[in-house]
Amino acid sequence: MEAARANSGLRPEWLILNVRQRFRMQPVAGEVEEAKRHPNGWVYRIKGDFLPGEAVPKEAIVGAWKVDASGKIVGEFMPNPTHVSTFEKKNE
Repeated sequence: MEAARANSGLRPEWLILNVRQRFRMQPVAGEVEEAKRHPNGWVYRIKGDFLPGEAVPKEAIVGAWKVDASGKIVGEFMPNPTHVSTFEKKNE
């Protein structure tokens, strides 16, 4: 399952342009709601279930959308080039 996570003030410098993947990714309802709670930040699509405050490995971050001052997702999806599509969270 992929989850949304937001962070106001952290700009993901590791994101690159990948036109084909950017056009395929659309935010789901949970990601849109998360954006409303984090204006001027980013909303991340994450593969796996992580608790609030739990560290998310970079391989689990599929990518992100920029959020404007009013809490709306703006621009296109920015894929994470270090995302591993076969990533599986290990339960400890």
